[in-house]
Amino acid sequence: MSAVNTNHPVADAVLNQKFHAAREQGVSMTFQVGDMGGLRLDEEEMVILLANLLDNAIREGVKVAGQGRKAIIHVKLVQEGGKMIFSVRNPVVKKV
Repeated sequence: MSAVNTNHPVADAVLNQKFHAAREQGVSMTFQVGDMGGLRLDEEEMVILLANLLDNAIREGVKVAGQGRKAIIHVKLVQEGGKMIFSVRNPVVKKV
């Protein structure tokens, strides 16, 4: 079951896989996404970028959830003014 649809198969695959992985570990994710169908980014680079950022956020979210706190990751992936905006906000155990 898909949690998110950006109209870009690679982005959808990564976002949905990470959504389910996070949920299995007690971490929630919210999405604000736009139509990425026309995005011209190398697929391998997109996978590396999305997976790395989301893996880091999930890893920290698991630590937060382990402390009994609410762990919600907020993901934004939109195109504005011809530019891709990708933002990941997540809770942390300790601010740096």
